[in-house]
Parts: sequence; C-alpha cells; structure tokens
Amino acid sequence: MNLSAIVADIAAEMAEAPDRGTPADYIPALAQVDPHRFGMAIVEADGTCHLAGDADMAFSIQHTFPKWHAV
Repeated sequence: MNLSAIVADIAAEMAEAPDRGTPADYIPALAQVDPHRFGMAIVEADGTCHLAGDADMAFSIQHTFPKWHAV
C-alpha cells in the first residue's frame, strides 16, 4: 500500500469537488477561510508524514475540534 499515493488521490478528488460547504460566518476566523482549500496530513506510528493539498497552511480548528473530542 502506497499511503502517499492514496493521500494524494484523495486531495486531488477533493480539489475537484463542486460543493464542499460554506465556512461558518459567525466565527470571524472561519468567515475569511477560502472554501476551496483542502489539506490533509497522516502521521504513521513511526513518524512518517504523508501530506497533501494545503496541509502546510495554518488554519483555525474552531468548529472542527468538538467533533473529535469523543474519538
């Protein structure tokens, strides 16, 4: 399994997705986000990083974090 290729394929597919929603406009930091941005990063147990898309761009995790607290 080539995880880097899988991550790159997912990022390419997301880049072509016509509608990925609208950033929350009631949170100032999110209201200014370009909705066409998409990035992902996967870090393996050995520390190997697989990055794709806009993974190197800083962003606010507001409104995304609450969904992950129960994981």
